[in-house]
Amino acid sequence: MHGRGRTGRSALLVMATAVSACGGGGGGGGGGGGGSVATLASRYPIDGVVDFTGLATTTATLPFQSGTHSTTFTYAIVNDDRDLYVALEWTDPTFDHGYDFTGPQDIDGVDLLIDADADGTYETGEDNRFVITATAVGAQYLDQHKSASGADVCGDGLGWLTYDAVNQRYQAELRFPLAGDAQGEDADLLAAAASGTLPRFNFIVFDHLQPTVPAGDFASLFPSDTDSSA
Repeated sequence: MHGRGRTGRSALLVMATAVSACGGGGGGGGGGGGGSVATLASRYPIDGVVDFTGLATTTATLPFQSGTHSTTFTYAIVNDDRDLYVALEWTDPTFDHGYDFTGPQDIDGVDLLIDADADGTYETGEDNRFVITATAVGAQYLDQHKSASGADVCGDGLGWLTYDAVNQRYQAELRFPLAGDAQGEDADLLAAAASGTLPRFNFIVFDHLQPTVPAGDFASLFPSDTDSSA
């Protein structure tokens, strides 16, 4: 996949306060499949602990919008024609996890935006998957795919993150199916590829997100709203 542009701060605040109709967890992952090749579902349990061994990684320094700090961000993306697996790691000196399922209060997290039709605009019918910190259970995964009705019918896939206080860094994992769900929504990531154009994407890292204030700092892998050529 290619990279797409940064979404606005106000849009992220809205997205972080919403949970899909089927809840944040979502079932999913991939099918078993035969043959000797292990599936991503069997190779990578989604526990928020990342092993980059054997994965092609990309590392970048991402400045936050405030201009006061940055994060070192590493990611890997792989698929087995069943699922898409995303492994992430980023530095953060503070563990902000004030979320108790009544609403985001003061949280960290990461957001994956997917511009499936590669037109440079994230829009209705395209995927948005993110994981945020949570007080009681450690993390919460959200599938914010924007259906035609304006709300996701069901959360598809799995996601989790962990915080390493010693190394002051987060790790996160996402895995979700490449096929559409029972409602014919979500995960049509190969639609653009059929015409020879790869889907585009962007990662948004947020720090101290406080939607009720509102406040929060954001860093993105690709900084432009219109240039999806990265």
